[in-house]
Amino acid sequence: MDNHSPEPSDFCPGRLLSMLLLLLLPGWVCRAGAWKTVEEITFHRAEVLSEHAVRLPFELAGHLLAFEATIDGVTGKLVLDTGSETLLLNGRHFEGETDNDLLAYGQTGAVEQVSTSRVNGLQWGQFRLHRLDGHVIDLSHVEDQKHLMLLGMLGFSALEEFEVFIDFFLQQITLVRLNKQGERLDTNAILEFPEDSLAFRRSGHFIVLEGEVDGKPLTMALDTGAEINLLDRRVPPRVRRQFRILKRSLLTGAGGQRVEVLAGNLFRLRVAHRRYGPMQTLLTNMDEINEICPQRLDGILGYPFFAHKRMAINYRKETLYFFQRYKP
Repeated sequence: MDNHSPEPSDFCPGRLLSMLLLLLLPGWVCRAGAWKTVEEITFHRAEVLSEHAVRLPFELAGHLLAFEATIDGVTGKLVLDTGSETLLLNGRHFEGETDNDLLAYGQTGAVEQVSTSRVNGLQWGQFRLHRLDGHVIDLSHVEDQKHLMLLGMLGFSALEEFEVFIDFFLQQITLVRLNKQGERLDTNAILEFPEDSLAFRRSGHFIVLEGEVDGKPLTMALDTGAEINLLDRRVPPRVRRQFRILKRSLLTGAGGQRVEVLAGNLFRLRVAHRRYGPMQTLLTNMDEINEICPQRLDGILGYPFFAHKRMAINYRKETLYFFQRYKP
């Protein structure tokens, strides 16, 4: 591993390794909170394809996939976040009753109490989901850093019954409802055939992939809400030797805590039969994540892993599908 040790410095937006200053995997919300009722969520510019399928345009806020929505009369942006177990609402704009049982964990540890909310309807035109529970947490620092009106993050509980097709070239997300066997109920919503696929397994709500670096096995979680990859500092030395340090930086967590991380590139990553790299990665302590995850993770695969792809997530078949790049 590179022994160069530059002086610690903060990441800044627009730099090579620009990243989300909140590296909160909202699935880290554990034990406790409160609830209130949200009447409905309406998505703007949604194209309803059928009673089982909808297409949403998105824009990139940094490396976050954001689409415009209105929640109980408040209009702003919702971020697609497969690392979240539930809908997360920004405490700057929404309130919930605290019951002292929910606590949020981020990359820098326990950060605050969490409230819960209930969403009665998730709606695209006539396309609706019912009884969606959500947590309320302060995401104002993300909102300020991204310069957008952030309503929250849309996670697993809203996505699990769909195939989620993310097209970075057209900047749109297609959701197709699945039957119990994982087959699309609208067979015309996605007419293309995938050129490749990867099996994953569910660990709680996490999408877990088995990979390796230089022959050493790694267990990684896929998270569309992570702007950069993470690698646990406890990985074997052989893996660390494939990590090239570019700089030392300070990661600011959800509660304002700051921890030092090593920013660089990870080489020779292989997931199933697919090879990747080099990819922008942070080498850091993932103990807090692994204390509450169903199984120990060696890393998180975020934006550098799935950017510039056309990828579909099928939770019921536990499969990622990859499609050919768009050719106008």
